[in-house]
Amino acid sequence: MNFSKLITFLKTNVKLTSNYSIFNFKNIVNNSGLRNNKSVFSSSSIFLKTAFNFPVNLESKTTYLLQETKNTSLFLNKSIENNLKLTFKPSKEVSGTISYDYFVPSLENKINNYSFLNSEIIFKPKNKNWLLNVSGINLLNQNYFIQENTTDISNNSFRINLLKRYFLINFTYSY
Repeated sequence: MNFSKLITFLKTNVKLTSNYSIFNFKNIVNNSGLRNNKSVFSSSSIFLKTAFNFPVNLESKTTYLLQETKNTSLFLNKSIENNLKLTFKPSKEVSGTISYDYFVPSLENKINNYSFLNSEIIFKPKNKNWLLNVSGINLLNQNYFIQENTTDISNNSFRINLLKRYFLINFTYSY
């Protein structure tokens, strides 16, 4: 299900997205005999984006995921993610973004939550064929993040190692 709406007086776009699926299946684990299983997956998100007539605008997306597996036991995996982006354009030559991402891979184990912060400033002089871009990546210096998933037949842990905090200066010339 998708729903989009421009709220004119707030100069904000709103988008709601929701997905839901059910999967029924049978399996045998070790010597358990034939088992009936039901897997439910749900995803819901809300997206907001402003279009103000001044140099600063916001963009935010929050997503909630639910994965449920039922047989003789119940296994739940719930996670939430929020992406917030601040865009600024104080002049025609200068623009930039600051983005903050917050990720909770398991709402049952709230100890493991992760924050990420990135930034970018772009300078493009008027009537010139070059631009300068300065980026800051992984400014909170996260070393890794872990995604966990539990079902009736497995416990999966997926670890992603990240590059350490770094800054990048990029000069682009077009001819």
